Amino acid sequence: MSRSGGFAGLTRTWSVEVSSTEAEERWLPLLEGADNSGVEDAERDRYVYHIAIGYREVTVAESAVEGPWKELVEWVKDASSSQRGEDSGQESGQAPG
Repeated sequence: MSRSGGFAGLTRTWSVEVSSTEAEERWLPLLEGADNSGVEDAERDRYVYHIAIGYREVTVAESAVEGPWKELVEWVKDASSSQRGEDSGQESGQAPG
């Protein structure tokens, strides 16, 4: 999962490995029911989440990250940070200058 956009335009990436059973039963149904149409309406300087599970990918505007999406985003961030022993994901972007 990655989050891009925002005021600085940085991309932050988190990743977590899950069993195929958990992916198929819990998270893939969420992605299969996703509608990417709201991404074009994303507000300026807001984040956009790119979520991939297996071969399935969706893009979700920050304003739509609620309910099961919020659960997934928070779970991936927490699990990824715990695996690395860090407080946040990896950031990438242009160096200031």
